[in-house]
Amino acid sequence: LHAQTACILVETKKQNLLLDAGTGVCRLPKFLNKKPLTILLTHFHLDHLIGLFYLPAVFKQKNLQKNLAVIGQRGVKKLIDRIFSHPFDIPFLEKFDVQFIELKEGQKLSLGAATIEAKKMRHTHPCIGYRISSGGKSIAYTGDTAYCRQAIELARGADALIHEANWLEKDFKKSVLHSTARQAALVAKKAGANKLFLFHYAGWYTEKEVKKLVGEARKEFKKTIAPRDEQAFSI
Repeated sequence: LHAQTACILVETKKQNLLLDAGTGVCRLPKFLNKKPLTILLTHFHLDHLIGLFYLPAVFKQKNLQKNLAVIGQRGVKKLIDRIFSHPFDIPFLEKFDVQFIELKEGQKLSLGAATIEAKKMRHTHPCIGYRISSGGKSIAYTGDTAYCRQAIELARGADALIHEANWLEKDFKKSVLHSTARQAALVAKKAGANKLFLFHYAGWYTEKEVKKLVGEARKEFKKTIAPRDEQAFSI
């Protein structure tokens, strides 16, 4: 199935990096280990944040120490405090020992053995994509974005590009600032990425439509994959 909203776990030798915190957080107990966890938020739309409410249960189930880092754009701590407040939930900082880190456009951050780079994407709300480099490998992740030059720059020569593919070509609407699968493939091709992983499809798309998304993308970029929930890959 392709049922969960954006939540992608990247495991390096020394740490776990979580790309956005959508509903997929509830599946983390199957994969999470004792390595330190850092969450990288691309933007503040709820489908990319809602999984944070599952985190206390995940940490309790895995018997993990409640400390983590959260990386995001300007205002990330204020936003988290806002949604984790009464009557929605108890404050986030009462549940975890959190280090908040703000990244700006073009800024690079050393995090353990990994380097994190942020680049502004093109969406209805300010959104930053991330490039993670570690152990000689690199992953580029767009979050939500329309087709844009910045995504190509972010993915230049990456081993893996994770790019949203909200629309089939027939359903494309410029006004919503999301991408088609074909546009994601064009980004991968122009960037010289090695593999393309699609995600973030229109919520009403069935498996049939997802197969069509892959078909449209592969006309431009052969090494395109539409991962299923809980599917793992080695980069």
